[in-house]
Amino acid sequence: MDVTIVGTGAMARSLGVRFVRGGHSVTVVGRDELDAQILSRDLRALVRGGALVRTGWLADARIRDPIVVLAIPYAGAAAVLDYLRDQLADRVVVDVTNPFRQTTGSSSGAEELAHRLPSGARLVKAFNTIFAANLLTGQAGGQPLDVLIAGDDGEAKAQVAQLARDGGMHPLDVGPLHHARELEGMAKLQLSIQKTHALGARSAWKLIR
Repeated sequence: MDVTIVGTGAMARSLGVRFVRGGHSVTVVGRDELDAQILSRDLRALVRGGALVRTGWLADARIRDPIVVLAIPYAGAAAVLDYLRDQLADRVVVDVTNPFRQTTGSSSGAEELAHRLPSGARLVKAFNTIFAANLLTGQAGGQPLDVLIAGDDGEAKAQVAQLARDGGMHPLDVGPLHHARELEGMAKLQLSIQKTHALGARSAWKLIR
């Protein structure tokens, strides 16, 4: 699959590593040209098979990939979606953000972002319960990471699940998009646990069967 990652920070880097190691092509889109170039260069050193890594800039972005990942802070996600809106029709948009400081009322941050998408675009919540440091390695405590996925479109969720699986992780479909509220709550709770027990951002949620 071909994936555009919007962002150049720690989450963008970690997701990029997982995707290219899974054999997928990635386009890095960032606000800062140098940051985007640096991340693209680093990902090219990890590509497998015929995967490609391309670089783009938000100011003149041309979204061509079928999957677009928002690897940016929640506070800036709405503005980015508004800016790219005309290019997101029929795309799968993956929201990895968490509204830690923003109030979203009775809905989730993901549902608020979904309302800003054009007709045909499908939003999937995923990867938001995983720390970037763990994503970089694909595991925590010697166990593959569980990637919790919420969304209203089964095909879109299946594509995100395949990205996770190819990156050495274990996807778990948690149901429709309204469950993104619980996923965002899990992320907030995890931060509190990290602080209380000084776990160094290395803990992870795991479903034991």
